[in-house]
Amino acid sequence: MIKWVRFRNFKALREFEADLAPFRVFVGANASGKTSVLQGIRVAAESGNLMPMDLLKDYGAKTEFRSWRATGDIEFELVGQWGANEGIITYTLPTSPDAKGPSAILYNEYREDNQTHSFDAWNSEPRWPSQNLRNVLPNVRFLQFNARSVALPGVGTPDVQIAPSGEGVTNQLAKLRVTNAPVFDEIEAALCRVIPSVQKLTLEEKKNSYQVVFRMHGSSVPAQNASEGTLMALALLTEISEARAQLLLIDEIDRALHPEAQRNLVAEIRKFLCDRPGLQIVATSHSTSLLRCLTTNESRLIAHGADGAEAWASSADNPNYDAWERGMDLKDGWRRVSRSSVVS
Repeated sequence: MIKWVRFRNFKALREFEADLAPFRVFVGANASGKTSVLQGIRVAAESGNLMPMDLLKDYGAKTEFRSWRATGDIEFELVGQWGANEGIITYTLPTSPDAKGPSAILYNEYREDNQTHSFDAWNSEPRWPSQNLRNVLPNVRFLQFNARSVALPGVGTPDVQIAPSGEGVTNQLAKLRVTNAPVFDEIEAALCRVIPSVQKLTLEEKKNSYQVVFRMHGSSVPAQNASEGTLMALALLTEISEARAQLLLIDEIDRALHPEAQRNLVAEIRKFLCDRPGLQIVATSHSTSLLRCLTTNESRLIAHGADGAEAWASSADNPNYDAWERGMDLKDGWRRVSRSSVVS
């Protein structure tokens, strides 16, 4: 379980650190650095399986994932507890093209043996402490679902992991229906609670393909014709119920969901986490409606500080939060709560 993260000069995170919890949602306006937080956690947490340079290829050249106008190195730090081990894992990625040698990227693992491992990320044969890192770092899933991918029919073997876009949800549901019917039923029941207009979840099989079909208002609605919010909720519930990863990073967890559905989804996530104590979910949202559904321990407001760096605060830190929650409109809520809580 990751308890604390710190990033420096990574994308929108010029200087950023925050605490984490089993369920944590960073809520902020557009371009406030929310997705950068998830990406930074992903790069740091997956470094036991892939070299940081391979992970960072997703974000372009070094000059592109370095913070704008930043001149220093890119730094990542995770503090957490994994099983019986408590540790701090840090590494620095120099952005200078001539920064080579054993100190180019440095990992420090503070465990019982207080060992320090270092390797050269630019060398074709680095001294890579992958096994040590795998022993302590969680298995990570970074998710940015979109409705078109979630609605795709399942083709071929159903035992395929869900893609970050949501492609493969149909395959997973087809597998669960055959191999683990109770979990399939659990997903169906949870979906009906989140989206009350859904009465039943079924799968239609045609030759080697599967199609998700929703029973809604007495009619059968294929996935391609379902609402975006219904598909987003289905993908989230399927991924969480599978629990293949220990850490789920979910971008826009509230995407296309009505405020009532957002409240229902949060309730379902809490139930899943009670049944799976080893699971951690870190997500982003720009919805002040979702913020109302979260406890102060589950949410963190994020915004640009006066110096251009991102900063966060708990909603409990703002004395006007309760008044806003009782009736201020959403735009006024962001002005009064997000920016005043975080920046001041």
